[in-house]
Amino acid sequence: MDVIINKNPIKIGNINFSRDIVHPKIIVQNSFTCSEDTVVGSGILTNLKDFYVNILNHFNIDYNEYVTEESNLFINTRKPFYFETNNKYLTLIPDTIYDIEQYKNSIS
Repeated sequence: MDVIINKNPIKIGNINFSRDIVHPKIIVQNSFTCSEDTVVGSGILTNLKDFYVNILNHFNIDYNEYVTEESNLFINTRKPFYFETNNKYLTLIPDTIYDIEQYKNSIS
């Protein structure tokens, strides 16, 4: 967020790995509609670096200009896992962009 809101460069570890990630709204929606214990997932793998680059691109921010990767800060050793579901969650980027834009509007 600091890159997007304040245009401050950041240093991060290795984020070039994939995970099943969902927006919090999906967790909330499912918590209101489930009647038993359930697993919630997107049903797809999302590469975190690609996700972050896409978010920054939306805000006209060059990843390579504002982000320095220090791969020794985080070494990913977990295997990719995703929740197999017929109801794929495909709006992670627009949902995240919407939240960031709402936040930016609230502080300006």
